[in-house]
Amino acid sequence: MVDLWNIINRLEQKKCALTVLDQPLIDTTKPEGKVVVSLLAYVAETDRNLILERTASGRTRAREKGVKFGRKACLSPVQLVALKQDAAG
Repeated sequence: MVDLWNIINRLEQKKCALTVLDQPLIDTTKPEGKVVVSLLAYVAETDRNLILERTASGRTRAREKGVKFGRKACLSPVQLVALKQDAAG
């Protein structure tokens, strides 16, 4: 939401406005257009936060079930020990 308002403010400083041609309600030259942009930005931010919460909850449940995250190991434990010994040696 902050980024959107920063863009709109930069446009206003350059004497420009945000107008979506096929969406007449989204027009920052009018006060009601700014309200619509604010509402849409708020809904988008709220939706994004809900997505983040749900994915975090899903990851937590997966960890509790023993799911491993990340890449699978390329080296076996024996190869890893040999590599460490070679690097130290």
